[in-house]
Formats: sequence, C-alpha cells, structure tokens
Amino acid sequence: MKKITKRAAFIIALYLGAVSAAGCTEKPDNERKTAEQVTEATTDNRIHYEPAEEILNADLRSRLVQIGDTVFRNDGSSTVSEFIEKYGDRFDITTLTDRIDAGEKFPYYSYNPDGGKPETVNYIGTYITSKNDPELTVSLSIGAPDADEDNSVELEDAYICGINAPYGYNDVYYPTGIKRDASNMDYDGIKALIKKEGLKEIDYDVDRSECENAYIEDYDEILLYFTSDDMGTTEYCYKYDRKTHKGISFE
Repeated sequence: MKKITKRAAFIIALYLGAVSAAGCTEKPDNERKTAEQVTEATTDNRIHYEPAEEILNADLRSRLVQIGDTVFRNDGSSTVSEFIEKYGDRFDITTLTDRIDAGEKFPYYSYNPDGGKPETVNYIGTYITSKNDPELTVSLSIGAPDADEDNSVELEDAYICGINAPYGYNDVYYPTGIKRDASNMDYDGIKALIKKEGLKEIDYDVDRSECENAYIEDYDEILLYFTSDDMGTTEYCYKYDRKTHKGISFE
C-alpha cells in the first residue's frame, strides 16, 4: 500500500467523516434542462433529476458524484480557484468569492473559552446554490492541512476536500447510478454488484487501512471498499431493511 501523505490523510478523513414540473412556457436556452435532467411534477414544486450518462458509466473507484444536475469529482484535488472557474457559471459562488475578496486565509483561529492561545483551524464549511434551481445547494468542505502560523494559505489556494448535498436531498447519484437513498438498489442488487466487482469479504474487526477491493457485511449494512492505484481506496456504506431487503441509503 502506498504511503499516505499528510494532505491525503486529511482529505480522506474529511471524505469519510463525514451527502417541479417543466412548464409549457418556452424557456431561454440557458434555462432548459437536458434530457438527462428529467423533471417530474411534485407537490413542493422541486425539480427532480435523473442520473447523467457520465455517472451511469462511471467506475465506483472514480469518486464521481452527481448532485442535482452536476457531476463533481470528490477527490480533494481541486483548489478553490479551480473550482470557481469550472462551476462559477452554474452556481452562485459568492459564498467563496466574497471571502476571497476579503483576504481570508488559513489557518483560521478558534476561540478558546479558557482564555488560552486560540487553536488553529485548517478547514471550513460553506455552500453554493444553483443559479437555475434555488432548491439545489451543494455543501463544500475546504481545507489547507499544512497551513500554520508561519505558513498561511490564501483561501483561493486551499483545496475542496469534500463535496456533498444537504441531509434529506436525495437527487444524489454515485457511480453506476446508485441513488443516495438506495431506492434503486436492493440487497440482491448490491450482492450482485459485489460479485461483479470481485470484492472479497473480510471480517469487521480488520484494520480498515488494509481494506482493498473488499466488503464487510454487518447486520443491516454493508461497507464496500473500491481500490485503484490513482484514487486510493473509496469507501461506501450501503444500508438496507432486513425484512424487505429494500435499500435505505448509499453514501
């Protein structure tokens, strides 16, 4: 197994520690939904999205995730400035640019109620909102693990360490199209996937750092570990109802 660098360990910790109907009026081209963003009528007028071809064809080791109508690579390799350049036309990123313009940098300092020296904070959380769908927000974890009092890091040069959707938002898809609420993946389906991927079953008490292309089955959940040379090991947790064998969640 390759040695884990300080930044990689930091990113992995954050990664694991851690988620209306289209009207009849013709819309401008920049507001039309693609065929992959199928909408359906709901009582709360929220837009619902189907998995894009990119996510349907993605490998489970790729760390791709689709939130709403956008596919992200959730691997901690993008800086904040790179993220803004790539997604700034689709999302309101003023939650990032305002802080950059204010000159914010890492480390931040946490208040010490005992009056002692404030502790350094090397990550923050924020969110961005879709320009075309106000119900679609994306949570971001931003970090600079090597920043300290003598080595500050501008916010724009920090890394996007985690990308997720707020709790309860289920138009989230993982590679092969598995939905966050696992409504499209029952127990038999996940077992078939395990067989197809050639994952070996290992004991629950094994050192998790040794989990490579393996799975652990424990009561009503299955932990899956997919390993590749370039992405390391990606972990998913699948939960299901033991009575009905229907999926409950996949993250």
